[in-house]
Amino acid sequence: MEKAFAVMKCNEEEKLRFGVYMLKGPANHWYRGELRIRQGKEFESWEQLRKALFCKYFTRDKMVQFERKFINLTQGSMSVDEYEMEFDRLSRYAPKLVDDDQSRARRFEGGLQAHIRRGLAALHLTSYAEVVGRAKSLDTVWGDTKDQSVRFRKKRDRSF
Repeated sequence: MEKAFAVMKCNEEEKLRFGVYMLKGPANHWYRGELRIRQGKEFESWEQLRKALFCKYFTRDKMVQFERKFINLTQGSMSVDEYEMEFDRLSRYAPKLVDDDQSRARRFEGGLQAHIRRGLAALHLTSYAEVVGRAKSLDTVWGDTKDQSVRFRKKRDRSF
């Protein structure tokens, strides 16, 4: 919604009206209940409604849970592309851990598979975009090399 507000250049009143309009399902039921509790008194601003929504749907426990998921995130069996998407999704729950480009790059690199980290070590990259780009390249090369190795072994095994 914030993205839509920016594109449409909404003023504060429009943000609130559009935000209320976009509430669907359980969020809309919650909003209607809030109006009853507030005796019909509308929210004064989009920011006030946004904060109330976050308190309702992102409890402290839920935020801590997502923060822990981010802290413990590693590439594991994911591709670098998949790891990057999950890293970006969860990083918003631990903003202090990735508050600048270099911290973001180090945290991302630290969660990569060991063979990719080894490939990045000699490069001394400091920006997130560079680390992600090089990691993706290494992941592709690693996959190609692994595929070639498997084909070679199958071919060798058939010749015996």
